[in-house]
Amino acid sequence: MIVPNGGWPVRADGGLLLPVKLIAGLQAYAAHWPGRITLLTRGEPDDGAGPHNLGSVWSTPSQLPCDLLLTDDAPTELARLAPDVVLASLEPGREWLSGQPAPVVLVSEVPVSARTDYLVRAAGSRIAAARIRLGAVRVARAERALVRRSAGLQCNGWAAFDTYARDSRDPLLFFDTRLRADQIPAAPRAREPGPLRLACSARHSPEKGPQFAIDLQADLNRRRVAATTTLFGRGPLTEELRARAVPGVRFAGDVDFDGAWVPQVRDEVDIMVLPHLLGDPSGTYLESAGLGVPVLGFDNVALAALVRETGAGWTVPTGDGGALADRAAYLAEHPEEVAAAAGQGIEFMRGHPFETEFARRVQHLVGVAQTVV
Repeated sequence: MIVPNGGWPVRADGGLLLPVKLIAGLQAYAAHWPGRITLLTRGEPDDGAGPHNLGSVWSTPSQLPCDLLLTDDAPTELARLAPDVVLASLEPGREWLSGQPAPVVLVSEVPVSARTDYLVRAAGSRIAAARIRLGAVRVARAERALVRRSAGLQCNGWAAFDTYARDSRDPLLFFDTRLRADQIPAAPRAREPGPLRLACSARHSPEKGPQFAIDLQADLNRRRVAATTTLFGRGPLTEELRARAVPGVRFAGDVDFDGAWVPQVRDEVDIMVLPHLLGDPSGTYLESAGLGVPVLGFDNVALAALVRETGAGWTVPTGDGGALADRAAYLAEHPEEVAAAAGQGIEFMRGHPFETEFARRVQHLVGVAQTVV
């Protein structure tokens, strides 16, 4: 039984708008779990505004690799179905999970501290920031208590693991990416002569920082550093970013991950610029690193840990666009450091491709279910 956070738009004909990444995950669970899988989630009216999540597709229940149950009363449905194990995201307001008869394994990605740092940075006053921090203390206390009462915990990345693992009776550290073993190159490719080829791949929203990638290209232009920047994705900031018309920037839009993104990033990008303001464990960090493209970004808890543990990139102080440009200009003159970081990323991801990580996660769930029984 999988209980993701939030809900998904539903059409009158029963079609559900789901992220492609979620569907791929469901397929992996179905391939490894020794039994049936049910996706328990909430349906929301379709407002006709189009995709609500980058990389989403409309799917009918029959097209999914699992059973589907839409409900506004998840606690009652879970108690009624009594599954072998429940996999549910750790988030505020889910204290009811501790009262379920089935063993619950929580999934954590963004620790309270990372969410708090982002909100405080955006707060308009010291009073607002103080209120945010006070509220975060209460949320952290509630989340830790829920972890202690759960049967297990799966942490996507080091930041969540370092925060919550000590409170869990059965924690697992994993890395959520879409990169398969056969997509990871044997070795980094040599950098081709010419401009430094940068890219930024993320939803075009403030917390993902694409505005800093545009600023970086503009700054490198002023410094006469030969560079280009490709922006993948789209979002609420796309038109504003286009309107800036910075020379050297190309907008690639949304592209298919396997058929376009992987070969383009692997063959046509030297450094992936991911200046995320929120410390979420973006899969793009490791997907880029695994293709031999090291990451340059801000020192949020997620990327700082990745750089610390793997050496597959570089960080600068969060929000410091000048430091971002300084580092990029330096790397343009030191290709040997880019090549070294590229090799570190490939080496790490050889041990953590998509197939391996999902097999580990399912085996962890099986172990929890068997232990409780």
